Amino acid sequence: MPVLMTIALLVVGVTGVCVAALLAGIHKRQNRFNQTQLDAVGRETAEKAAHYATHVERLEHRVRILEGIAADRGIAVSDEIETVSKALLN
Repeated sequence: MPVLMTIALLVVGVTGVCVAALLAGIHKRQNRFNQTQLDAVGRETAEKAAHYATHVERLEHRVRILEGIAADRGIAVSDEIETVSKALLN
């Protein structure tokens, strides 16, 4: 095998290794970026879930209070609801 051909093969091999290393680095950075995005979305989702859970707890507490009022006052609540509904419609 002539020396020139050996040098050409060596250059091609080294270039191939360099390109592979470059592509591996790009892939690694892309994976790191994707992971950062996923972490941010996960934190945002957790914050929203906590907010919704707090809101649901407040609503459940209000419903329990209203149920207690309705149970204590009986039919008078029904009459009051009708009065308010009619007032809102007019």
